[in-house]
Amino acid sequence: MKSGVISQPNYVPWLGYFQLITAGDVFVYLDDVQFTYRDWRNRNVIAIDGVHTWLTIPVLKENASRKLIRDVLVDNSVDWGSRHLSMITKAYRECKHYDEICCLLSPYFDKKHKWLVDVTIGLTQSMLEYLSENLKTYRASELCASGSAGEHLVQICQKLNIDKYISGPAATSYIQKNMFSEAGIHLEYFTYKNTIYPRNGLEKAPNLSIIDLLMYHGKNSKYYLKDIQNA
Repeated sequence: MKSGVISQPNYVPWLGYFQLITAGDVFVYLDDVQFTYRDWRNRNVIAIDGVHTWLTIPVLKENASRKLIRDVLVDNSVDWGSRHLSMITKAYRECKHYDEICCLLSPYFDKKHKWLVDVTIGLTQSMLEYLSENLKTYRASELCASGSAGEHLVQICQKLNIDKYISGPAATSYIQKNMFSEAGIHLEYFTYKNTIYPRNGLEKAPNLSIIDLLMYHGKNSKYYLKDIQNA
């Protein structure tokens, strides 16, 4: 049985995102659906001195609310990359893995990328590679699937011969199980793990970007993501 996960590309996502996308054999970045403002597509959270702080990539707002994620442009009139790196430095410069994680992030902060997805997908791919996750990934926009909502997901699965679809729990609001069963696809909902990891004596800080975990634990982060003890 070939399992797959489909989810919108997010900016330096939280731990649960990585738990979900590595639960299958195949992952598809759902970049051919409508972009949403004030959402995870272009922003996420780190902790600076114990305070949750937003990292937000500015996007060109003209018509962005009506654009697909793949078509959203970065607003490079703002030096957001330098600002994000400065904030990350302030938050994590004393962490053991600061240098190597900054090397991972810097190419996406230094270069003026035109498309939002080239930053968000590129960073996620770099993090997966860093964690030695040998996951086959695709962009939905390359698969030319049609349909809306659940039907669109079914078509993506069919194009990649996925017969077990692992969905995030939030999708229960629009997924109709019969669509998948009629297509011969087993539907399973993922349950996020409550991952707790040491933070150099600091209090636990839930729902932060994976940057936080990587800074403290480097390549061993994958054991916390998979809830393996003695990481």
